[in-house]
Amino acid sequence: MRSSRPRSASNSRRAPAKPRSNGKSRSAAQNSGIRAELQTLWTQWQHSTPKPPLDRWLRAQRHPKAELSQVLTHSEAMFHALRFQQLACALEALLDDNNLDLNAWDNRWQEDDTRQLHPTAFWYWIELRSLRGWGFTRAVRQQEQRLALFQRLEAQVKNAPQSPLALLWHGIRPQWLPLLQDRARRSGWAAADLQRFLNMQNQQPPLWLRVNELQGPADTDALRQLQQQLQEDGISAQLRDNALCATGGKGVQQSALFRSGRIEVQDFASQQIALALDPQPGEKIWDTCAGAGGKSLALAGRLQNKGALVATDLHSYKLDELKRRASRAGARNIRTFVWNGNEPLRLPQEIARHGGFDKILVDAPCSGEGMFRKDPAAIAEWSEAHVVACAQRQKAILESAAEAVREGGILVYSTCTFSPEENEGVIEAFCAAHEEFSLVEMHRLYPHTSVGEGHFVAKLVRTGTDSVQQKKERQLLLPSCKEAAYCDFCRDALEESIPGEPVLLPDGRVLVLSQPLPKGLERVRLLTAGVYAGDMLRGRFQPSHALAMAAGITWRRALALEEEALLAFLGGQEISAPGLRGWCRVQVENWPLGFGKAANGTLKNHLPKGLRLIHESW
Repeated sequence: MRSSRPRSASNSRRAPAKPRSNGKSRSAAQNSGIRAELQTLWTQWQHSTPKPPLDRWLRAQRHPKAELSQVLTHSEAMFHALRFQQLACALEALLDDNNLDLNAWDNRWQEDDTRQLHPTAFWYWIELRSLRGWGFTRAVRQQEQRLALFQRLEAQVKNAPQSPLALLWHGIRPQWLPLLQDRARRSGWAAADLQRFLNMQNQQPPLWLRVNELQGPADTDALRQLQQQLQEDGISAQLRDNALCATGGKGVQQSALFRSGRIEVQDFASQQIALALDPQPGEKIWDTCAGAGGKSLALAGRLQNKGALVATDLHSYKLDELKRRASRAGARNIRTFVWNGNEPLRLPQEIARHGGFDKILVDAPCSGEGMFRKDPAAIAEWSEAHVVACAQRQKAILESAAEAVREGGILVYSTCTFSPEENEGVIEAFCAAHEEFSLVEMHRLYPHTSVGEGHFVAKLVRTGTDSVQQKKERQLLLPSCKEAAYCDFCRDALEESIPGEPVLLPDGRVLVLSQPLPKGLERVRLLTAGVYAGDMLRGRFQPSHALAMAAGITWRRALALEEEALLAFLGGQEISAPGLRGWCRVQVENWPLGFGKAANGTLKNHLPKGLRLIHESW
């Protein structure tokens, strides 16, 4: 077992192995300074709450007169640290326990566990994995043992490229494997395709730039002129796939082109999603989840200040930023509204007279796997429960937005996630409920097959009108849940079925209604009712925490815990459960705590992460 105290990391007396390097030679004094700076930055980042995007946070910490080389070193190192922080924790744990079950360990791991590592030991692992030479190899204790472990595990990764260790090696949580396998199956990937995808997660993407067409053309000649202007400003710029990107040098925000609004920072794949609408001057377009306005401004460039562009978001401060950016870009036809996505938008009069919008973009909030390369901080926040919650939210937003599309109009749905549940699953559910929409095409953009980050985009056209009766049926006639996985769960886990009628909502939730819905609800949008039993996830049933806490249900298996096991369960750990198999309610003195699933004498913890104890002393 690893001690909860930070491991000592003083200098070893043994001769250290030669550190890996990126080819740049530094003096011992320079390396010592870099080590101190990185350790300080990392400590400050760990204690920052809430955590903003890393690049924004680094800009706030940067000294105004910092040298470019220092800025680049800090940025690169911190991105590597975030990407491989869980791997560093795993390597330190494997140093103590060579037989560690990484799947079980991953279920228990939390980002705060990184604080248990001594900073020098933490950065040593990051230095080895990222092939850099910051000097931590000469400052860490047990250097030879650590290097031998690293080299042995590196060989194991090559022999088992999709093992839990291999996923950690690429900065991905092992619990992400089922999603990856589902993604590979739906996309028709061979094993080599999946491996290329994993390898690309470690490649730092360039900074893509979008040319503002409100201030000039964006053809090849214009791109070459802009590239030259950026280079004259000290920014390394390239043309790739008929697009402009920055690969080094000074910050783009310091350039005259950025300050004037001629160029904007926007990922290449994100630009393609905006273009999927094929916006034409004079059209009426709605960007439903506009955020700070990257795609709105891309659409505005194509509209050439002709027509109407409505941009909405849940957060008003993001729309304030959009207004500032629109002013700089010269976009004069953008109107902004706060919209929560739970109900149809109240249409402006000119849009209502038009019969609705010509085109609508739903770039829905998602679990964000497609942006892990750019935002490694999001990796630690990923969970299957978050994917489920996002899919439910996306279906609600798409449902509300669709009512504003005119007949013959276009609806584009997009995400920056690879999750089939949030992509194809959302579109399949929507099309099944809306015969008036036809799917035109779907595109999946992956970093190993195309330029830019990971995105999904689906284009639909409204070919007919939705009758009042159809709307009533969607709101009231909820299909009875006859899914085999749910029925199997009830037979296995319950002494008696939950009283009432189980219904399956379009977002995959299973509700058990104690009595039929009363008449007169045809004007009410049903959000929830009865007992929230759980969710259908890719053909299997996941019971909800609410079901575990519900009264009046008799369980076949209930596990009562004593103090030591209780603390372990509340901390998110697996516990011993000899003789049990299947779903089991965990309790203390007949008070329910949550669900676990038993197999092979062990109970896997299904307590929601937000309810778990962080420290046993709590």
